[in-house]
Amino acid sequence: LHGDYEEALGLWRKIVDREPLFWPSRMNIGDTLRMMGDSAGAIREQEKILDQSPENVFAQHYLTMAHLTAGHFGTARETLERVRPEDRARFLIRMPWALTLALEGKREEAVKEMDEALIKWGAADILMTLNVAEFYAVLGEAPKALEWVERCVRSGDERAEWFRRDPLLASLRDQPGFRQVLDSVEYRRQQRSRK
Repeated sequence: LHGDYEEALGLWRKIVDREPLFWPSRMNIGDTLRMMGDSAGAIREQEKILDQSPENVFAQHYLTMAHLTAGHFGTARETLERVRPEDRARFLIRMPWALTLALEGKREEAVKEMDEALIKWGAADILMTLNVAEFYAVLGEAPKALEWVERCVRSGDERAEWFRRDPLLASLRDQPGFRQVLDSVEYRRQQRSRK
């Protein structure tokens, strides 16, 4: 994972132009737009998937994340409340539930949702590791959040630009360790570009 959002967006759009109903490409367009700061565009793309397939848990996850990033906590909750009961226990749905509860100030419920199994899944799935960092950042647990950001980077997630802008990581922005992690990503990129 790197931070060349324009390049990624162009590639995903070419696929959608050829295969408009291929939802994984549209999902990635939406999430890329979210990281670029276009929450409205991100929401629109995820809703297009749900228009075709209202029970698509991937689109429900990424739509919820787009609403959380935009500060639409009530709409995020509404999105999650529309999930089928049989999908409620899926990690892909539980992760944004934990974040939503944390953002609503329901700490005890949030911590219960972010149980050991969900944390293990977050550690194993590079795309979800950042969500665990965001969870701890929202709870104000900077050392744990920073540990998870470091884990993201060690796993190959080099979206330093997004980490800087991510509103769910806002509590880390003034942490020296956070800046050091992001500086290390930029240093590695510079070293690679010289080769």
